[in-house]
Amino acid sequence: MNENDIEKPVWLNWISLYKALSEVWSILNEIDMTKSNYLKSSKLREAMESISIEFQKSKINLPKIPDSNVKPSLYRTEFENFIKKVLGAEYETDK
Repeated sequence: MNENDIEKPVWLNWISLYKALSEVWSILNEIDMTKSNYLKSSKLREAMESISIEFQKSKINLPKIPDSNVKPSLYRTEFENFIKKVLGAEYETDK
C-alpha cells in the first residue's frame, strides 16, 4: 500500500452538526405540544432554514429540502424524511 492509496480523514464541523441536531430535537419536541397542523408546518419550515445552514457548515451533502408545496398535514413526515436522509448522507471531501 502506498501513500496515494490512503484517503485523508474527512474534517467535519462537529459544532455545527451538533447545533443542527439539537435544533431538530428541540423543534420536534416543540411541535408535539402544538395542535394545529398549519402551525406545526410553519414552525418546521422556519426551523428548516437554520438547520440547513448548520448542516451545510458541517460539510454534509444535503438532500433536497421539502418545498412549500407540501401540505401542512404532511410536512412533519417530509421533515423527518429529510433528517433521516441527512443522517445517512455522505460528507464532502476535498479531493
